[in-house]
Amino acid sequence: MREASKRTLGLRHYDVQLIGGMVLHYGRIAEMRTGEGKTLVATLPLYLNALTGRGVHLVTVNDYLARRDARWMAPIYQALGMSVGVLQMAARTDNGRSAFLVDLKKTSPHEDQHQLQMVSRAEAYKADITYGTNSEFGFDYLRDNLAMRLEDRVQRGHYYAIVDEVDNILIDEARTPLIISGPAQDESEWYVRMAAVVKQLNPEDYEIDEKNRTVTLTEVGEAHVEALLDSPCATLSALKTLIPNKPACWDTWNKPCGRSSFTNATRIIWCRAARSSSLTSLPGASCPADAGRKGCIRQWKPKRVSRLNPKMSPTRPLPFRITSACIRNWRE
Repeated sequence: MREASKRTLGLRHYDVQLIGGMVLHYGRIAEMRTGEGKTLVATLPLYLNALTGRGVHLVTVNDYLARRDARWMAPIYQALGMSVGVLQMAARTDNGRSAFLVDLKKTSPHEDQHQLQMVSRAEAYKADITYGTNSEFGFDYLRDNLAMRLEDRVQRGHYYAIVDEVDNILIDEARTPLIISGPAQDESEWYVRMAAVVKQLNPEDYEIDEKNRTVTLTEVGEAHVEALLDSPCATLSALKTLIPNKPACWDTWNKPCGRSSFTNATRIIWCRAARSSSLTSLPGASCPADAGRKGCIRQWKPKRVSRLNPKMSPTRPLPFRITSACIRNWRE
């Protein structure tokens, strides 16, 4: 590495710089003052670890230093058969989908494009050595975790990295978290639909917490909203598992018949009853399935204690009357 640097750039590593490269290779911190050749020292452990073919990264503080150091040290790497990639801010790289490879034959009057060939982000990470800022490496990591397919991920691993100005990146800038979000889904129609549903709710469908300024749906309210949205309610087998005290005549209610299934209004009754704490038949009717009789399912709502009056009595039971013919028509 020392000989390649001398032949291409005319810079020969001093012995103290070789020691600095050894320290970085072992994962330790090397403190060097301005002008002591940190950029040249970094080439030693970068090349050594890039020989594994797993890709190495050099993390710096801004885009200018990333492309300057990559172009400056590229002749050394290319003389030894290594390729160099450069990451730049998303505004210059098609929202983070592109990056650059160092091409010493390309010229441009613009400093930020000179000797840089635009390629895909994944191709820049496939280079043996990749220069970039800490934020670009971080955002690429977050974008890879949002990718739906493995082939959409750009980073190929995290084998070895050198952090320039480590105190600034790992202490000062680490206080600002990197936040990224996926594309928002257009669900504006649901706002209009739910606004219409809220206007049809009854007082027993929701509970208001004035202290926390929140409104939550009750069990009855959830069933009412499902019916208003025309969502399918639970089947009879699911209702049987939800009810702790199943009436003795439940199996009789489950007998199939040739008539059509319930209407939405009847489904609301059954969903409300199934989500309550218990079900009881109306006294005087041994079984609601008896012909010509009417049954009553009473729903006992859980006890609600008011914050203003802890001794408030529980909500009174709400009776729902349905005919025996409709009960026999219930089918899964």
